[in-house]
Amino acid sequence: ETMISLTFSILLGSLNAWFWLNTYLGSNLSDLLPVVMLGIIFSLMCFYYFYNREQMMIADKLLEETKRKQAEQEKALILSQLMQMQSQIEPHFLFNTLANISALMTQDVDKSRMMLEKLTELLRTTLANSRLSQTTVDDEIRQLSAYLAIQKIRLDERLKFDISVDDKLTYVPLPPMLIQPLVENAIKHGIEPKKAGGTINISFSEHQEKLKIQVKDNGIGLSDSAITKGHGVALNNIKQRVKGLYAQQGHVDITQPENGGFCVTISIPIGKDSRPL
Repeated sequence: ETMISLTFSILLGSLNAWFWLNTYLGSNLSDLLPVVMLGIIFSLMCFYYFYNREQMMIADKLLEETKRKQAEQEKALILSQLMQMQSQIEPHFLFNTLANISALMTQDVDKSRMMLEKLTELLRTTLANSRLSQTTVDDEIRQLSAYLAIQKIRLDERLKFDISVDDKLTYVPLPPMLIQPLVENAIKHGIEPKKAGGTINISFSEHQEKLKIQVKDNGIGLSDSAITKGHGVALNNIKQRVKGLYAQQGHVDITQPENGGFCVTISIPIGKDSRPL
């Protein structure tokens, strides 16, 4: 199209120049030659400019399309990993919980009934969230509360927990099953090995237009090498999910407080950029 326009412009300009020269200066073709040469030079300059501009626009469009497809592929991969992770966690947790319920039925009927109710609530929320690509802070808190209530019945006074959230963050979206693996880690690697048990503090707050999620325990803590390695599969999965869904806008920070324990802080954007890529 560009070449056709260029040829047509040169032809039209030359004919126009020839017409005026023939009308006013006679039909001397030598007088037309400089006009044609100037027209060709000007047309080539215009062609070069518009051709480069067109190629840049095509390249930008292809780049955006490539980025979009890559983001969609990464998101699909992360979602499939999430489903696989859920299928691995749930049977193990179900087996232990059902075994505890069975044992409690002959020892403490009220506790077994309470554990069964919390298990039903946990399964209901987990099943509902597993069908979604994202959930809300409120849904995540309900799921965490049910899970921690079950662990509280099992560990009794050895486990204490607190969940705090700003009211305005209740319906902020976030990926499902993002926090529970951290809580499971805190109980398994921090609270249970400690004879006196410990406390898990979970907080949802806003800091610099980001949702800040912190899971902190005062258990036995971890060695520096364990922190460097990401503390197992659960933390590595969460790091990969946050990076894949939010790119440079999401962060996972791991620290070990001086007074012992372990702390994981997740930061993801809220507001207009709160939805995953």
